[in-house]
Amino acid sequence: MLCKAPMHDWLGLKQRILNRRWWTVAEPGVDFFTTKVRIKPWKRTEKITVYRRLVNHKRSRHFQLDLFDPDDGHYEYSAVASNKSLSGKALWKFMSGRGTHEKVYGELKSGFAFAAVPTQNYHANSAWQLLNLMAFNINRSMQATANGVKIARTQKRRTLLRYEHINTLRQRLIHRAELLLNVSDKAVLDLGANDSVLKNFIRWQSNLQRAA
Repeated sequence: MLCKAPMHDWLGLKQRILNRRWWTVAEPGVDFFTTKVRIKPWKRTEKITVYRRLVNHKRSRHFQLDLFDPDDGHYEYSAVASNKSLSGKALWKFMSGRGTHEKVYGELKSGFAFAAVPTQNYHANSAWQLLNLMAFNINRSMQATANGVKIARTQKRRTLLRYEHINTLRQRLIHRAELLLNVSDKAVLDLGANDSVLKNFIRWQSNLQRAA
């Protein structure tokens, strides 16, 4: 489990950051320290890892803490609560790899119209979202079965396979310039003499047939 911890005053994280003198380097430009925080309303203690990331200038928005040292520069601070037995460096990598989830949500919205509200009926809109999710899963399953390219494992722990965005697949497989010809009294869809396009279609066809 991993989640961002809020900078509430009653958690005391801001004061701990102010009092902190020694930080451990996670990667160039990113430092951290780990501490135990007692959460009184929940009557439990959580392990919190605080990160600071060096920025080039003070931002007018989303600057969480008013901490500035002319000798150190400006930092952005974030706190992470996790029950994983990872070091601060590995936890930072793992947290950075979670951007894969954001890409999934972005593809659902931009490629499958998941964010659209097509009707004024709750059940119809619910069915619309379910159909979007089914289409997304079918697309990912098709790619994993027919054209999956494995990605080397890293500490960021991203997806095991490299997937193409649905908009990319549309351009490669569907949205292509074509001519409908009559060849020997048969309708033939001509894509033109393009070796790369031909190889792409043959690869998808052979992989899907082999998977079936």
